[in-house]
Amino acid sequence: MRGFMMRLMPGKMKQAAEIESRQWVARCKHCGADNSIWDFGGLRYGASGRPTKLLKCPKCRRHGAHTFEKRDPGSWQV
Repeated sequence: MRGFMMRLMPGKMKQAAEIESRQWVARCKHCGADNSIWDFGGLRYGASGRPTKLLKCPKCRRHGAHTFEKRDPGSWQV
């Protein structure tokens, strides 16, 4: 889905969408690992709130709830 949406956007908007998507972080409820939404294959641009989604954590390999929040890129580690 991300690829389809990115194809519809003009060049500067694509860059802005990627930068903002990388600022959105999903935190695993099991191990506490932080991963960017972009690394999960997602896209969050112009979004707000703190939704929770079921995802597979790349660190602990468990399926579970991940809470999304927007952060400064230097304030988290993979």
